[in-house]
Amino acid sequence: MDTTSPRSAWVLTTRCEFGRAAGDVLDRCRELSPPWFVKTPISASSVGISRVDSPTSHQGDRLRLGYDRRVLIEEGAQNAREIEVALLGNDTPEASTVGEITYASSFYDLPDQVHERPR
Repeated sequence: MDTTSPRSAWVLTTRCEFGRAAGDVLDRCRELSPPWFVKTPISASSVGISRVDSPTSHQGDRLRLGYDRRVLIEEGAQNAREIEVALLGNDTPEASTVGEITYASSFYDLPDQVHERPR
């Protein structure tokens, strides 16, 4: 039985690598289908995540920003559903009920999480 789920393609880089060879990093990113989601691997929720719709847009400069020295650039999933579940507890964790995330913006950003927007 195949228990894997489809995953988006991604590129991992560091601020240092991007600073030294931004063109090389962007060339690797151009192999990904837009939109890209730029995030730090350690961030929780959507803190520090940027959506980049075009590799030639000014948003590409956001690759230099972040909350960590590492940056993950992930290909946006098309026609995907976002499902969430929380694990609660330490020694004997329990799973919450499964929920589906819906949102009004172009991705589930922090304002959507904090303030429910009309859908």
